[in-house]
Amino acid sequence: MADGLWITARRRLVTIIPGRREAIAGLLGLAAILPLAFFDGGYFPTSWGVPALVALWIAALAISIAPASLQRRELVVLGVPAALLAWSAVSLLWTTDRPQTVLELERLTIYIASLAAILFVVRRDSVPWLLGGLTAGIAVTCSVGLASRLFQDAFGRPEPRIHDASALYEPVGYSNALGALAAVGVLLCVGFMVHSKAPAARAIAAGTCVVLLAALTLSLSRGAWLGLGVGMVAAVAVAPRRAAFVGWLLVPAPSAAAVVALGLHADSLLTRGAPEPAAVSDGHRLALWIGALALLAAAVAVLGPRFVPRRRMTVPVRWIALGLGLFAAALLIAVTIRIGGPSELAARAEDAFRSPPRETEPSRRFFSLSGGRRDRYWSVAWEGFESRPLAGSGSGTFGRYWLEHRPVGIFVRDAHSLYLETLMELGIVGLLLLAVALATPVAAAMSARAEPLVTAALGAYVVYLVHAGVDWLWEMPVPTMAALVCGAGLLLAVRPAVSRPSRRPLRVGAVGLALALGALSFVGLIGNSAAATSEQALFSGDLAQAETHARRAATWTPWAADPWLFRARAQLGRGDRDAARESFDRALELDRGNWLLWYERGLASTGRERRRSFAEASRLNPLDMRRLLTPRN
Repeated sequence: MADGLWITARRRLVTIIPGRREAIAGLLGLAAILPLAFFDGGYFPTSWGVPALVALWIAALAISIAPASLQRRELVVLGVPAALLAWSAVSLLWTTDRPQTVLELERLTIYIASLAAILFVVRRDSVPWLLGGLTAGIAVTCSVGLASRLFQDAFGRPEPRIHDASALYEPVGYSNALGALAAVGVLLCVGFMVHSKAPAARAIAAGTCVVLLAALTLSLSRGAWLGLGVGMVAAVAVAPRRAAFVGWLLVPAPSAAAVVALGLHADSLLTRGAPEPAAVSDGHRLALWIGALALLAAAVAVLGPRFVPRRRMTVPVRWIALGLGLFAAALLIAVTIRIGGPSELAARAEDAFRSPPRETEPSRRFFSLSGGRRDRYWSVAWEGFESRPLAGSGSGTFGRYWLEHRPVGIFVRDAHSLYLETLMELGIVGLLLLAVALATPVAAAMSARAEPLVTAALGAYVVYLVHAGVDWLWEMPVPTMAALVCGAGLLLAVRPAVSRPSRRPLRVGAVGLALALGALSFVGLIGNSAAATSEQALFSGDLAQAETHARRAATWTPWAADPWLFRARAQLGRGDRDAARESFDRALELDRGNWLLWYERGLASTGRERRRSFAEASRLNPLDMRRLLTPRN
């Protein structure tokens, strides 16, 4: 009876889904980033469980009802990250930060689950809908962020997140992540302008492109601009009709240039402590300009082909490239002569990159060559790699290694480079697995250049690959998910239009893996939520609730030390120092490399135990402990 009901339901779904396939693909592209965007970009562990479980459920349902035939490249893109997940799990044997390694596994599960859901559900002819949903999600996210900054009288004053300027970070919580999203969206909008036949679609794409460029400008993200430049070059290089592609690329160029210039000169919107009346006035004025320039770009996109037929809407790409190259060469020669020669130019560039960021107006900061201390992050990561080149120190361990070996007294969790951080944490093996996984969609794009939107999707994917090399976007699921959707679109573009279902062993194995990852995500969801609730109760002074939820978190995530830390703080708050020391000892059994546990245990102890705890904390974090233990006048 049950088998008959399942067969009947399966047949009905198989007949219903094809007619809704385009809408489902669009919803998947939209859902890939929009929910996470409004939860701090998905940075915190409490936001990982639900998306991972939903994606795994969708993938398992698709495998059971209408299994797709995965091609070799698709199997590589799913199998290699699974191998990377397994290698990260193996690193638990030698990691110096076991709780953080487990969190890295949970985050990687989201990426694998989302990629599997897209590849098992979306078909080749639905790729434009998938990328359209992604573009819509990016547009909504960036528009909400822009509105919150331009209409501060309605949304309130922004909270500065960086020391020298209040760059646009809403709603994802990190300005570089928002900039990366906007840059990805710009290239996708160009793709829709190139390939859309409907005038309304071209107008929407052109207007949205201007809005996204405004958000990119206010984010002050130089890494995103670097990624956008390289992504545009990559898209033009692989475009089958380069002249037409460049022609459409120039359609929003005047409006784009104007909105960038206006955004960079809106100092009151990007400077900490600017007077509120000036910020409100400048915000309203810039909003009007953005709207007018977006309408202008939309009008050019609609009316342009009427005066210049689409087949003639081309530009002499070679002559433009030659002219730009000659101009750049002449400018470089003039600057080199003015400075005093190539060696002096290189020395000044190196000094500028190594110099820390300075308090300055947004326009100057935007054109600054300062690396924001990245040279120090990268050198420490390289030192960590040299100590364990093959296997690394364990997934998620850079932050701990940084505290012990950092040359400056600032705290960072990540090396600000996906590739260097992977090399340090997972060694050569991990970097090779990551490189294969990220390069496979690029290889697919080379064989599908003639397909609609492939060139734009490749450019958008390259934006992430470049930007992730100089920032910690991997730890922000929102931009990473956008890149994964673009990568999945590139893979689907080369899938045969008609293919046989996947073999039964592959389907069974995929469902089994989905169940295993679902169990990890579910346990992480309950445990992380309980730990976050316990920490919040501590801040609000509700010690009983803090201890209750800490016990629950420790039950669901027995590998995590934070629940015992929160429990110890609650016990100290009610004066039970003996119980607090026992909780600190339990936490240290799980995470002996956590300097904060040793420090707080020292505060809860006396005599020899206090000195021993402080000595271990000083070994793990010498700079902070020197400051904390130095008597103040």
